[in-house]
Formats: sequence, C-alpha cells, structure tokens
Amino acid sequence: DEPLSLYVRLKDVPYVYREFKISRPQSPTNVKIKEINYEFDEDAEKVVAKVVLEGFDNETMEYRLSEEEGWKELAGDSIILDENSNLVVRYKFKEGDREKGKLSSEPTKRLNTIFLGKVSIDTASGILLYTNSSMEYSTDSSNGTDGTWNLAQDPQTPISFKLGDTIWIREKGNPDHYRKVATIGQEPEPSLDKVYYSISKAKIHNDTGQNLEYRIGEGSWIKLYDGDNSNIEFKPGALEFRRQANGPNLPSEPKVKAVIPEPDSPPTVRAIDGAEKIIEYFDPGSNSWKNIDDGFEYRIGANGQWKAGSKFTKEALPNSNIIVYVRKAATKTTLPSQTASVSFTENLDFSRLKLNVAKGVIENT
Repeated sequence: DEPLSLYVRLKDVPYVYREFKISRPQSPTNVKIKEINYEFDEDAEKVVAKVVLEGFDNETMEYRLSEEEGWKELAGDSIILDENSNLVVRYKFKEGDREKGKLSSEPTKRLNTIFLGKVSIDTASGILLYTNSSMEYSTDSSNGTDGTWNLAQDPQTPISFKLGDTIWIREKGNPDHYRKVATIGQEPEPSLDKVYYSISKAKIHNDTGQNLEYRIGEGSWIKLYDGDNSNIEFKPGALEFRRQANGPNLPSEPKVKAVIPEPDSPPTVRAIDGAEKIIEYFDPGSNSWKNIDDGFEYRIGANGQWKAGSKFTKEALPNSNIIVYVRKAATKTTLPSQTASVSFTENLDFSRLKLNVAKGVIENT
C-alpha cells in the first residue's frame, strides 16, 4: 500500500518502455464532524468526547486517532476522542486490477479542533482550569447556546462563582462546539465531634477525615491538615470551621466550635525584693499570698521569653534594676490574662563599706 512507479519494457528492445505511476488518491472531501458530546468515562476516569461524523462511509473509509494506534474501521455510530486525539480519515486500500484496485488515499486534515473535556473548576481559587484564548465561557447560559459569553485565558481563567451557577465552555468562533462543565454546588456542613483545640498548646487537632479550614473572629480562613496543626494564633472571637471548597463545590457554611473569651484582668501580684527575689500572687480562695506557680507565666523585660511561673525562683536574675511581667497562663479554652508587672532593684554590696570614727564618715560609699 505504497506509491510507486512501475516500468514495463520490451525484452529485446529495452529502450522501449512504458511507465505506470501508482499514486494515492486524494483525501475524502465531504467528511466532517456532525455532532460532539462530552461525557465522563468511568473506565478511563476522565471526560471524553463522543463525535459523530457526517459523510463517513464505513465501506470505503477508515479513521485514525494517532500514528501509534493505526487505522480503524468505524464500530458503531461514534468515535471516542480525548485531549491527545488527532482524528483523520482516508479511503481504504482496495485490492484489484488496474481498473478496480486502489491505494489508500491521502488522509484528511485533522477533523477535530480544540478539546474542551479537560476544562474544570477550582472554586477555592476562583478559576477555570485548562482554558486558552480559543475558548469562551458563560455563567448564565441555559443550554450552552444562549447567554453571555466571555473570552477565556491561557492557561486558566479567573472567574467569580456563585451557588447555582452553571458554567459552560465553548470553542471561540464555533458556537455548536460547547460543553457543560458543572453547576456550582456547596459542600455539606462539617461534623466537629472530632475536632479538638488547646489554646495553651497552640494546637488544633483534626481527626474528622474531612478537609477543613478554620478562622477566629473575622480573620481569614486557614487550611487545616489531618492530625495536629501547631502554632495556632488564638485570639478572642468565634472559632469556626467549614469544609474546604472542592472542585465545583463552594465551601460549606461555617460552624462554630467555641467562642474564645477576652483575656482576664491582670493578676494581683507583688514583689518580695530581698536577697532572694520572689513574686507572689493573691489567692482570693484562701485570702492569702502565694508564690506564683505554673498557673502563671512571667518574662523579664518587655522582650523576654514567657516562662512557667514555677521557674522564677530558680531564675538566674541579673543584679540590676529589672521589671518582671506576670500573667495567668493560658488554659485549654482560655487565653492568657492581661499582664501585671513588678519591679526589683539591684542588691547593694555593703562589704566594702568602712566606718571612720575619727573622721565621722562612712567610706567607700
């Protein structure tokens, strides 16, 4: 099935010959895509295009989707295309004599145009994925042919999604080639039974198996991972959770897990400024003063690190005038209190002082 030139000559007169050129017929001219529909292929786990050809004669023609696949006869009334398909058609090889035999023809040019099946929706990012400038989209079409159409961008198109919108995509300049991408939905309300949080540990634990995000008060939504999420910056306000946006679905409505209260007032504390430095707090329950314990935190100076209250008596304090800030420690459900402060003065060294009775003075002051 290859073009060739065949020469026939007289045996005794070799310069008398005739050339027979066997070449390919021209490609079919009346074949085109009549109908194209997109659907999800369960086996391939992706969207494919089913095309119906007009002018295709299965007796005399065959088609090919790629050079690797080879030529095929049409089985059924449609051909399945994906993003890599290059659909061409030719006349079949016909065995026979000079009058009836024919080589297969030249193939047609590519019959399929752009593939719309990869276009998908990312509501979380507010974009249409896998678009290009040869496409248009609509959010208000009722059937893929009416409505307002906007030019798409390459390689993705920013778009504002609203619940209930149906998103359509079509080939620019070919309004008959369109696809319904999806209708915008919403994720269901989350279950928070297995969401745990600890303000004192700055952690949220997600054991729900759901893709969640959280916010506190009117803050931004922050993605949660499975298991422990550390370094959470808790603050006063409603601690809310919602399911993350998923494909064509918007995030769920938020659900409140707890309301984090404002910090308590500063604790009542005092400094025992002797040779041994002590910080005490007033305990209303026993109506007495007690050394601060791990129910409190302290830091030395405005930029110091917060430490557990029980460590203060073991702190190697500088022998200088210092300010120590004290607050009630955070608990599982409450923030640290507001801050109180106490002052300590430098311990004076009297060992070098001398009394000069004759002069009536104290020396080395």
